[in-house]
Amino acid sequence: MWLQETKCGQSNENTIESFWGNSDFKFIQKDSVGASGGILTIWDTNIFSFKYAIEGEFFLAICGSWAGYDSDIALINVYGPHSSSKKRRFWIELTSLTNSLTIPLIIFGDFNEDRNKTECMNSEYNQHWADNFNNFINNAGLIDLPLGGKRFTRICEKTMKFSKLDRFLVSDSIFTLWPNTSSKTLDRDLSDHCPIILRNNPFDSGPKPIRMFDTWLNLKDADTVIERAWSIPLTDNQLLESKFSEKEIWEAISNCDSSKAPGPDGFNMKFFKKHWELIKNDLIKSLDWFWDNSEISKGCNASFFTLIPKNSNPIGLNEYRPICLIGSYYKILTKFLSNRLAKFIHKVIGPEQTAFLKGCNILDSVLIANEIIDELKRKKQKGLIFKVDF
Repeated sequence: MWLQETKCGQSNENTIESFWGNSDFKFIQKDSVGASGGILTIWDTNIFSFKYAIEGEFFLAICGSWAGYDSDIALINVYGPHSSSKKRRFWIELTSLTNSLTIPLIIFGDFNEDRNKTECMNSEYNQHWADNFNNFINNAGLIDLPLGGKRFTRICEKTMKFSKLDRFLVSDSIFTLWPNTSSKTLDRDLSDHCPIILRNNPFDSGPKPIRMFDTWLNLKDADTVIERAWSIPLTDNQLLESKFSEKEIWEAISNCDSSKAPGPDGFNMKFFKKHWELIKNDLIKSLDWFWDNSEISKGCNASFFTLIPKNSNPIGLNEYRPICLIGSYYKILTKFLSNRLAKFIHKVIGPEQTAFLKGCNILDSVLIANEIIDELKRKKQKGLIFKVDF
């Protein structure tokens, strides 16, 4: 067990045994400075044989052997600094440590740093600090284990800030010892950080991308469907995943009705069209943020419903027409995405999927089915109606 930011001085065996559950353990700790920092590492003596420890300003490492394995291993518990003045010392110290060790490494803890923009939301992000983190990982030849369970490991509910600060970094030799090594984020309780676990589970191969049934392969058009889906050109994928271009954004705005009622933000499309040269840079930046983070900024997708009377003296609810008013940013975003998808969707759907075909309506299939039923009744013929929801 590895703990960071313990915010306490020396822990005694009785305290640790109270939550460890038995006396088969040893521990080593690095005291906090006042109420800041503190590192605690605890291990099961039946599983790990301790040999020696190395202590630094920002880490606490133990070296020894795992039960059933001849090779020694280094377990490095880290707590990264917040201040920029200390971050450089942090990476220099860790680089020096990893260069001095020739045994398999597992580095874990709270690094207090993100690797890219997708690892934080509503939180401070510094590209220079992220580059230093990534350079350390690459130069040390480490692997950043993907975290299952949750996207972020630190959650501040008060300020709605999310970050992925905690992780496991391992040397590739770890996979020689444990080929099925993976990590997972668990639910948090008292702390604003989620606990993460390292595991070696041969039965956890991750989510399956598809479930295939033999009966599908016997269908008449199965080969055609598979060939169509499998042969999407690489250029198509690149275009689908490319960032917003100014031309595409302007096309999305141009396709919107200028005089539609504005949403919660108070702007209609006429404003964007008239002042495009003035506001386009800010709009493009905001859309780029969405593309990089796969998130819509809080409030940008807000909407409200209103009732429009159908006559001059409405009485009941049936005499009103409800409409939903959404913000201009959300309108532009959805119009852009639909315009881009429309260029490729015909390559991956069938002609019977009328809801996605231009010039067709989702109700076309319903109308056709209704006509068939009426025809059967009129001719007094028997029939079987099979409804499939796909």
